[in-house]
Amino acid sequence: MSITYHPKCDGHTEVTNMTWRHDLEEEEEDLNQALPREDTETPKEVKLLPFCRQKSFRKMIVLKDVVPAAQNNIETKFIILEKGRTILEGQNKKCLALVADETAAVHLQLWGDECDYFDSGDIVYITNGIFSYLRGNLILRAGKRGKLEKIGEFTMSYVETPNMSEIHWIPDPTNPKKYIQEYVISPHSRAFSPVL
Repeated sequence: MSITYHPKCDGHTEVTNMTWRHDLEEEEEDLNQALPREDTETPKEVKLLPFCRQKSFRKMIVLKDVVPAAQNNIETKFIILEKGRTILEGQNKKCLALVADETAAVHLQLWGDECDYFDSGDIVYITNGIFSYLRGNLILRAGKRGKLEKIGEFTMSYVETPNMSEIHWIPDPTNPKKYIQEYVISPHSRAFSPVL
């Protein structure tokens, strides 16, 4: 089991999962030695308490700051505005979704069970996501190393423009490993009609 904390708008935190630390034999021995001893009986076992760790939101970026890259390094949250139909490609399911936060929108590629699990209105947190070209289309996706997690529903501010998937990017002349925006292809998503 793993611990996951979700910050709420009111500054409090909601615990949804817990991790039990059983793998720390050395720390358990140190704990046993540090416990006060009674003359009559020595404790033979220490019950381990749950070890809680908070999800790191320090690296989180907003959608207007995503840039194409070959690395899984995007950590952000967004609301799913619209989800396209699910397509079978061989035995694999895939679907495209329009997602947004308060700064920008982007196309999100969902694969396999993600197509069934997420719906319009879901607020989703992505860790180790990747924003890259897939068959000529620039999309955000979890990929093999990333993770999508539903953290809420319906209550999130968002904008539909700019759509980061509708921007033409070119390699940065000063650093060919980075990309910069060259021009806007379309202010809105060409795959989804604007939400009114």
